Amino acid sequence: MQRIIEPELMTDKAHAEAYAAANFEQSDKLIIEAFDRHFPNTEMKGSILDLGCGPGNISFQVAKRFPDCSVLGIDGSTEMIRLANERRLREQLQDRITFITGIIPDTTIPQAHYSANI
Repeated sequence: MQRIIEPELMTDKAHAEAYAAANFEQSDKLIIEAFDRHFPNTEMKGSILDLGCGPGNISFQVAKRFPDCSVLGIDGSTEMIRLANERRLREQLQDRITFITGIIPDTTIPQAHYSANI
């Protein structure tokens, strides 16, 4: 059987919405736990960069976990960023989370230094 490779970016609205609706709770939790293991007893302050943020699942968890941080999420999919921004408004985190559409290395990252990159 010949494999059909998935597109690198989810540009289709229905695909992005299906992805965002999927339950990634377990794997997202593992990422946060790994972060805590690598940075034990850290009260992170400053800015955190989430590259390939998709609909922002990890961005939101990090923002809640570290209330003194701001989070910038970047993803190449306009649809994923749309979904992340809709959630950002629902969760009233407009002042702490920003999402932008961009593909690295062509996108200029707004600042040169971040407290952490995820």
